[in-house]
Amino acid sequence: MQNNAHLPYALQCSIISFLKRYKHSRWMQWQPNYPARIGITVGAECDFGKAMALCGVNNWLCQHADYCPRCSVRLRAKSAAREYRTSFELAPYWYAISPSFELNPKRAGLRFVTQKPDRRKGIPGKHRRLNPYKGCEAGVPLTSDAHLVDGEENPVIACFETVFKFASALVQCGMAGGVLAHREIAWHFRPHRLTPNGHLLLNTRVPFDFDLAVEMLFLFERLYLRQRHGRCLYPDLHLEQIVNQKEITRWIFYMLKPMDYVTGYLQSVQAGVDLAALNLEVDDRIFQGGSKILSVRSPRRFGNLRCNAAGYIGSGSITAWRNEQAARRKAERERLGLPMPKPPTTSRLGRIIDREADRIEAEV
Repeated sequence: MQNNAHLPYALQCSIISFLKRYKHSRWMQWQPNYPARIGITVGAECDFGKAMALCGVNNWLCQHADYCPRCSVRLRAKSAAREYRTSFELAPYWYAISPSFELNPKRAGLRFVTQKPDRRKGIPGKHRRLNPYKGCEAGVPLTSDAHLVDGEENPVIACFETVFKFASALVQCGMAGGVLAHREIAWHFRPHRLTPNGHLLLNTRVPFDFDLAVEMLFLFERLYLRQRHGRCLYPDLHLEQIVNQKEITRWIFYMLKPMDYVTGYLQSVQAGVDLAALNLEVDDRIFQGGSKILSVRSPRRFGNLRCNAAGYIGSGSITAWRNEQAARRKAERERLGLPMPKPPTTSRLGRIIDREADRIEAEV
Protein backbone atom coordinates (compact mmCIF):
# COMPACT_ATOMS: atom_id res chain seq x y z
CA MET A 1 0.00 0.00 0.00
CA GLN A 2 3.00 2.30 0.14
CA ASN A 3 3.18 2.83 -3.65
CA ASN A 4 -0.18 4.53 -4.19
CA ALA A 5 0.79 7.48 -6.36
CA HIS A 6 -1.30 6.17 -9.27
CA LEU A 7 -4.49 6.19 -7.19
CA PRO A 8 -6.94 9.11 -7.06
CA TYR A 9 -6.28 11.69 -4.38
CA ALA A 10 -9.30 10.67 -2.30
CA LEU A 11 -8.11 7.05 -2.20
CA GLN A 12 -4.60 8.14 -1.22
CA CYS A 13 -6.05 10.12 1.69
CA SER A 14 -8.16 7.17 2.80
CA ILE A 15 -5.11 4.86 2.76
CA ILE A 16 -3.01 7.34 4.74
CA SER A 17 -5.83 7.70 7.27
CA PHE A 18 -6.06 3.91 7.62
CA LEU A 19 -2.31 3.47 8.10
CA LYS A 20 -2.19 6.15 10.81
CA ARG A 21 -5.06 4.57 12.70
CA TYR A 22 -3.55 1.11 12.21
CA LYS A 23 -0.28 2.28 13.74
CA HIS A 24 -1.98 3.34 16.99
CA SER A 25 -4.73 0.70 17.25
CA ARG A 26 -3.85 -2.59 18.89
CA TRP A 27 -7.19 -4.09 17.82
CA MET A 28 -6.50 -3.33 14.15
CA GLN A 29 -3.05 -4.89 14.47
CA TRP A 30 -4.60 -8.05 15.91
CA GLN A 31 -6.76 -8.56 12.83
CA PRO A 32 -5.04 -10.97 10.39
CA ASN A 33 -3.79 -9.31 7.19
CA TYR A 34 -5.81 -6.12 7.81
CA PRO A 35 -3.50 -3.81 5.76
CA ALA A 36 -3.37 -6.38 2.94
CA ARG A 37 -7.18 -6.63 2.96
CA ILE A 38 -7.51 -2.85 2.57
CA GLY A 39 -4.76 -2.75 -0.07
CA ILE A 40 -6.44 -5.48 -2.14
CA THR A 41 -9.83 -3.78 -1.92
CA VAL A 42 -8.44 -0.40 -2.95
CA GLY A 43 -6.05 -1.82 -5.58
CA ALA A 44 -8.86 -3.73 -7.25
CA GLU A 45 -10.74 -0.42 -7.58
CA CYS A 46 -13.68 -1.83 -5.67
CA ASP A 47 -16.69 0.46 -5.32
CA PHE A 48 -16.52 0.36 -1.52
CA GLY A 49 -12.72 0.29 -1.16
CA LYS A 50 -12.64 3.91 0.00
CA ALA A 51 -15.38 3.22 2.51
CA MET A 52 -13.56 0.19 3.96
CA ALA A 53 -10.34 2.17 4.37
CA LEU A 54 -12.19 4.92 6.29
CA CYS A 55 -14.39 2.55 8.29
CA GLY A 56 -14.22 3.53 11.95
CA VAL A 57 -13.41 7.23 11.45
CA ASN A 58 -15.74 9.21 13.76
CA ASN A 59 -17.57 5.91 14.46
CA TRP A 60 -18.72 5.75 10.84
CA LEU A 61 -19.17 2.19 9.52
CA CYS A 62 -18.99 1.12 5.87
CA GLN A 63 -21.76 -1.53 6.38
CA HIS A 64 -19.89 -4.26 4.41
CA ALA A 65 -19.73 -6.93 7.12
CA ASP A 66 -18.85 -9.74 4.67
CA TYR A 67 -15.60 -7.98 3.75
CA CYS A 68 -14.76 -5.49 6.53
CA PRO A 69 -13.35 -6.80 9.87
CA ARG A 70 -14.65 -3.82 11.86
CA CYS A 71 -18.20 -4.10 10.53
CA SER A 72 -18.27 -7.87 10.96
CA VAL A 73 -17.35 -7.45 14.63
CA ARG A 74 -19.56 -4.47 15.48
CA LEU A 75 -22.60 -5.34 13.37
CA ARG A 76 -22.63 -9.13 13.76
CA ALA A 77 -20.24 -10.81 16.19
CA LYS A 78 -20.55 -8.46 19.18
CA SER A 79 -24.33 -8.36 18.85
CA ALA A 80 -24.65 -12.15 18.79
CA ALA A 81 -22.08 -12.63 21.57
CA ARG A 82 -23.99 -10.18 23.77
CA GLU A 83 -27.32 -11.86 23.01
CA TYR A 84 -26.06 -15.32 24.04
CA ARG A 85 -23.60 -14.27 26.74
CA THR A 86 -25.49 -16.19 29.47
CA SER A 87 -27.07 -18.97 27.38
CA PHE A 88 -24.69 -21.83 28.15
CA GLU A 89 -26.36 -22.74 31.45
CA LEU A 90 -29.83 -22.63 29.87
CA ALA A 91 -29.32 -25.66 27.60
CA PRO A 92 -27.77 -29.05 28.50
CA TYR A 93 -25.48 -29.50 25.47
CA TRP A 94 -23.95 -27.16 22.89
CA TYR A 95 -22.25 -28.02 19.61
CA ALA A 96 -20.31 -26.25 16.87
CA ILE A 97 -21.05 -27.67 13.42
CA SER A 98 -19.54 -26.68 10.07
CA PRO A 99 -21.57 -27.96 7.11
CA SER A 100 -19.54 -27.43 3.95
CA PHE A 101 -18.99 -28.83 0.46
CA GLU A 102 -15.94 -30.50 -1.03
CA LEU A 103 -14.74 -30.80 -4.61
CA ASN A 104 -12.57 -33.82 -3.77
CA PRO A 105 -14.70 -36.83 -2.68
CA LYS A 106 -11.77 -38.23 -0.68
CA ARG A 107 -11.95 -35.29 1.73
CA ALA A 108 -15.75 -35.14 2.06
CA GLY A 109 -17.82 -36.89 4.70
CA LEU A 110 -17.99 -36.65 8.49
CA ARG A 111 -15.43 -35.57 11.09
CA PHE A 112 -16.72 -36.17 14.61
CA VAL A 113 -14.39 -34.75 17.28
CA THR A 114 -14.13 -37.10 20.26
CA GLN A 115 -11.34 -35.28 22.10
CA LYS A 116 -10.32 -31.65 21.78
CA PRO A 117 -6.60 -30.83 21.69
CA ASP A 118 -5.05 -29.07 24.69
CA ARG A 119 -1.64 -27.55 24.01
CA ARG A 120 -0.98 -26.67 27.64
CA LYS A 121 -1.51 -30.24 28.84
CA GLY A 122 -0.07 -31.81 25.71
CA ILE A 123 -3.29 -33.64 24.88
CA PRO A 124 -3.71 -34.33 21.15
CA GLY A 125 -7.02 -34.02 19.38
CA LYS A 126 -8.93 -37.12 18.33
CA HIS A 127 -11.79 -37.59 15.89
CA ARG A 128 -13.73 -40.32 14.09
CA ARG A 129 -13.98 -40.18 10.32
CA LEU A 130 -16.58 -41.39 7.84
CA ASN A 131 -16.12 -41.07 4.08
CA PRO A 132 -19.04 -42.59 2.14
CA TYR A 133 -18.01 -40.83 -1.09
CA LYS A 134 -14.56 -42.37 -1.53
CA GLY A 135 -14.05 -43.60 -5.08
CA CYS A 136 -16.61 -41.25 -6.63
CA GLU A 137 -15.81 -38.82 -9.43
CA ALA A 138 -14.58 -35.33 -8.64
CA GLY A 139 -17.16 -32.61 -8.24
CA VAL A 140 -17.83 -29.62 -10.49
CA PRO A 141 -15.84 -26.46 -9.54
CA LEU A 142 -18.01 -23.45 -8.71
CA THR A 143 -17.22 -19.83 -9.54
CA SER A 144 -18.80 -16.49 -8.73
CA ASP A 145 -20.03 -16.33 -12.35
CA ALA A 146 -22.79 -18.83 -11.53
CA HIS A 147 -25.38 -16.03 -11.20
CA LEU A 148 -24.66 -14.93 -14.78
CA VAL A 149 -25.60 -18.35 -16.15
CA ASP A 150 -28.40 -19.50 -13.86
CA GLY A 151 -29.67 -16.26 -12.34
CA GLU A 152 -31.08 -16.31 -8.81
CA GLU A 153 -31.08 -20.13 -8.68
CA ASN A 154 -27.50 -21.31 -9.13
CA PRO A 155 -25.18 -23.92 -7.57
CA VAL A 156 -23.71 -21.46 -5.03
CA ILE A 157 -27.11 -20.27 -3.81
CA ALA A 158 -28.19 -23.93 -3.65
CA CYS A 159 -25.35 -24.63 -1.19
CA PHE A 160 -26.32 -21.67 1.00
CA GLU A 161 -29.98 -22.65 1.01
CA THR A 162 -29.01 -26.21 1.96
CA VAL A 163 -27.10 -24.93 5.00
CA PHE A 164 -30.10 -22.97 6.26
CA LYS A 165 -32.58 -25.75 5.45
CA PHE A 166 -30.30 -28.13 7.36
CA ALA A 167 -30.37 -25.82 10.40
CA SER A 168 -34.17 -25.55 10.21
CA ALA A 169 -34.57 -29.32 9.79
CA LEU A 170 -32.48 -30.02 12.90
CA VAL A 171 -34.89 -27.91 14.95
CA GLN A 172 -38.04 -29.29 13.33
CA CYS A 173 -37.07 -32.94 13.85
CA GLY A 174 -36.08 -32.33 17.48
CA MET A 175 -32.34 -32.92 17.14
CA ALA A 176 -31.63 -29.32 18.17
CA GLY A 177 -33.44 -26.87 20.40
CA GLY A 178 -32.09 -23.82 18.59
CA VAL A 179 -29.56 -22.94 15.89
CA LEU A 180 -27.61 -19.85 14.89
CA ALA A 181 -26.52 -20.30 11.25
CA HIS A 182 -24.25 -18.27 8.98
CA ARG A 183 -22.95 -18.76 5.42
CA GLU A 184 -19.40 -18.21 4.20
CA ILE A 185 -17.29 -18.57 1.06
CA ALA A 186 -13.73 -19.88 0.75
CA TRP A 187 -12.05 -18.21 -2.25
CA HIS A 188 -9.39 -19.95 -4.34
CA PHE A 189 -7.22 -18.62 -7.17
CA ARG A 190 -5.13 -20.19 -9.95
CA PRO A 191 -7.67 -21.19 -11.24
CA HIS A 192 -10.53 -19.22 -9.76
CA ARG A 193 -13.11 -21.22 -7.84
CA LEU A 194 -15.04 -20.93 -4.61
CA THR A 195 -16.27 -23.31 -1.92
CA PRO A 196 -19.53 -22.43 -0.14
CA ASN A 197 -19.79 -23.48 3.48
CA GLY A 198 -21.57 -22.58 6.70
CA HIS A 199 -21.23 -22.56 10.48
CA LEU A 200 -23.83 -23.53 13.07
CA LEU A 201 -24.09 -22.93 16.81
CA LEU A 202 -26.76 -25.22 18.26
CA ASN A 203 -28.02 -26.54 21.57
CA THR A 204 -29.73 -29.85 22.25
CA ARG A 205 -31.29 -31.80 25.12
CA VAL A 206 -29.31 -34.99 24.48
CA PRO A 207 -25.62 -35.48 23.61
CA PHE A 208 -24.66 -36.39 20.06
CA ASP A 209 -22.86 -39.65 19.41
CA PHE A 210 -21.19 -40.84 16.22
CA ASP A 211 -24.26 -42.70 14.94
CA LEU A 212 -26.43 -39.62 15.34
CA ALA A 213 -23.77 -37.54 13.59
CA VAL A 214 -23.88 -39.98 10.66
CA GLU A 215 -27.66 -39.49 10.42
CA MET A 216 -27.08 -35.72 10.37
CA LEU A 217 -24.62 -36.11 7.48
CA PHE A 218 -27.13 -38.10 5.44
CA LEU A 219 -29.85 -35.54 6.25
CA PHE A 220 -27.53 -32.81 5.00
CA GLU A 221 -26.89 -34.84 1.83
CA ARG A 222 -30.60 -35.38 1.14
CA LEU A 223 -31.37 -31.70 1.52
CA TYR A 224 -28.56 -30.83 -0.89
CA LEU A 225 -29.70 -33.34 -3.52
CA ARG A 226 -33.21 -31.89 -3.41
CA GLN A 227 -31.89 -28.56 -4.66
CA ARG A 228 -32.23 -27.87 -8.36
CA HIS A 229 -28.45 -27.29 -8.68
CA GLY A 230 -27.47 -29.60 -5.84
CA ARG A 231 -25.27 -32.23 -7.47
CA CYS A 232 -22.03 -30.33 -8.04
CA LEU A 233 -20.11 -30.98 -4.80
CA TYR A 234 -19.98 -33.50 -1.95
CA PRO A 235 -21.36 -32.77 1.56
CA ASP A 236 -18.88 -32.42 4.39
CA LEU A 237 -19.72 -32.11 8.10
CA HIS A 238 -17.49 -31.21 11.03
CA LEU A 239 -18.96 -31.57 14.54
CA GLU A 240 -17.52 -30.91 17.99
CA GLN A 241 -18.94 -30.17 21.42
CA ILE A 242 -18.78 -26.80 23.20
CA VAL A 243 -18.12 -27.17 26.93
CA ASN A 244 -18.35 -23.63 28.37
CA GLN A 245 -19.59 -20.09 27.75
CA LYS A 246 -16.16 -18.90 26.67
CA GLU A 247 -16.14 -21.38 23.79
CA ILE A 248 -19.59 -20.18 22.69
CA THR A 249 -18.32 -16.61 22.45
CA ARG A 250 -15.15 -17.70 20.65
CA TRP A 251 -17.16 -19.76 18.15
CA ILE A 252 -19.56 -16.86 17.48
CA PHE A 253 -16.66 -14.55 16.64
CA TYR A 254 -15.15 -17.23 14.39
CA MET A 255 -18.32 -18.09 12.48
CA LEU A 256 -19.23 -14.41 11.90
CA LYS A 257 -15.77 -13.33 10.76
CA PRO A 258 -15.32 -11.62 7.35
CA MET A 259 -14.45 -13.71 4.32
CA ASP A 260 -10.81 -14.54 3.70
CA TYR A 261 -9.85 -13.55 0.18
CA VAL A 262 -6.42 -12.28 1.27
CA THR A 263 -4.68 -15.66 1.60
CA GLY A 264 -5.40 -16.72 -1.97
CA TYR A 265 -4.40 -13.30 -3.28
CA LEU A 266 -1.05 -13.33 -1.49
CA GLN A 267 -0.34 -16.87 -2.69
CA SER A 268 -1.03 -15.77 -6.25
CA VAL A 269 1.33 -12.81 -5.86
CA GLN A 270 4.08 -15.10 -4.54
CA ALA A 271 3.53 -17.34 -7.58
CA GLY A 272 4.39 -14.38 -9.84
CA VAL A 273 1.05 -13.66 -11.51
CA ASP A 274 0.38 -10.35 -13.24
CA LEU A 275 -0.90 -7.91 -10.61
CA ALA A 276 -3.07 -5.88 -12.98
CA ALA A 277 -4.84 -9.00 -14.23
CA LEU A 278 -5.16 -10.33 -10.68
CA ASN A 279 -6.71 -7.09 -9.39
CA LEU A 280 -9.15 -7.08 -12.30
CA GLU A 281 -10.15 -10.66 -11.56
CA VAL A 282 -10.55 -9.94 -7.84
CA ASP A 283 -12.82 -6.97 -8.55
CA ASP A 284 -14.87 -8.91 -11.08
CA ARG A 285 -15.13 -12.23 -9.23
CA ILE A 286 -15.12 -11.29 -5.55
CA PHE A 287 -16.38 -7.74 -5.13
CA GLN A 288 -18.93 -7.69 -7.95
CA GLY A 289 -19.90 -11.33 -8.48
CA GLY A 290 -19.42 -12.11 -4.78
CA SER A 291 -21.74 -9.31 -3.69
CA LYS A 292 -24.57 -10.77 -5.78
CA ILE A 293 -24.00 -14.27 -4.44
CA LEU A 294 -23.81 -13.01 -0.85
CA SER A 295 -27.24 -11.39 -1.17
CA VAL A 296 -28.56 -14.48 0.66
CA ARG A 297 -29.72 -13.23 4.07
CA SER A 298 -27.39 -14.27 6.87
CA PRO A 299 -27.02 -14.95 9.78
CA ARG A 300 -30.31 -16.64 10.66
CA ARG A 301 -31.72 -17.95 13.94
CA PHE A 302 -33.96 -20.95 14.54
CA GLY A 303 -35.72 -22.47 17.53
CA ASN A 304 -34.95 -21.20 21.01
CA LEU A 305 -32.16 -18.95 19.74
CA ARG A 306 -34.74 -16.79 17.95
CA CYS A 307 -35.98 -13.94 20.12
CA ASN A 308 -39.66 -14.29 19.16
CA ALA A 309 -39.79 -18.09 19.57
CA ALA A 310 -41.14 -20.08 22.51
CA GLY A 311 -38.48 -20.99 25.07
CA TYR A 312 -36.07 -18.27 23.96
CA ILE A 313 -32.80 -18.56 25.91
CA GLY A 314 -30.99 -15.40 24.74
CA SER A 315 -30.59 -12.07 26.52
CA GLY A 316 -33.07 -10.24 24.32
CA SER A 317 -33.26 -8.90 20.79
CA ILE A 318 -30.25 -6.83 19.86
CA THR A 319 -32.54 -4.42 18.01
CA ALA A 320 -34.56 -3.81 21.16
CA TRP A 321 -31.36 -3.35 23.15
CA ARG A 322 -30.04 -0.81 20.65
CA ASN A 323 -33.33 1.09 20.78
CA GLU A 324 -33.12 1.16 24.59
CA GLN A 325 -29.54 2.45 24.43
CA ALA A 326 -30.53 5.15 21.92
CA ALA A 327 -33.45 6.22 24.12
CA ARG A 328 -31.16 6.36 27.16
CA ARG A 329 -28.60 8.52 25.33
CA LYS A 330 -31.36 10.79 24.04
CA ALA A 331 -32.79 11.28 27.53
CA GLU A 332 -29.30 11.99 28.91
CA ARG A 333 -28.63 14.62 26.24
CA GLU A 334 -31.99 16.26 26.84
CA ARG A 335 -31.27 16.36 30.57
CA LEU A 336 -27.91 18.04 29.95
CA GLY A 337 -29.32 20.34 27.29
CA LEU A 338 -27.01 19.04 24.55
CA PRO A 339 -28.04 19.02 20.87
CA MET A 340 -28.91 15.66 19.32
CA PRO A 341 -26.31 14.36 16.82
CA LYS A 342 -27.43 13.94 13.24
CA PRO A 343 -28.05 10.33 12.17
CA PRO A 344 -25.18 8.80 10.15
CA THR A 345 -25.70 8.74 6.39
CA THR A 346 -23.61 7.72 3.42
CA SER A 347 -23.07 11.40 2.58
CA ARG A 348 -20.84 11.60 5.65
CA LEU A 349 -18.22 9.63 3.74
CA GLY A 350 -17.51 12.57 1.43
CA ARG A 351 -17.19 14.95 4.37
CA ILE A 352 -14.86 12.53 6.16
CA ILE A 353 -12.64 12.32 3.07
CA ASP A 354 -12.52 16.12 2.76
CA ARG A 355 -11.68 16.49 6.44
CA GLU A 356 -8.92 13.88 6.24
CA ALA A 357 -7.52 15.50 3.10
CA ASP A 358 -7.44 18.94 4.74
CA ARG A 359 -5.72 17.52 7.80
CA ILE A 360 -3.10 15.72 5.70
CA GLU A 361 -2.41 18.87 3.67
CA ALA A 362 -2.03 20.87 6.88
CA GLU A 363 0.50 18.37 8.23
CA VAL A 364 2.49 18.50 4.99
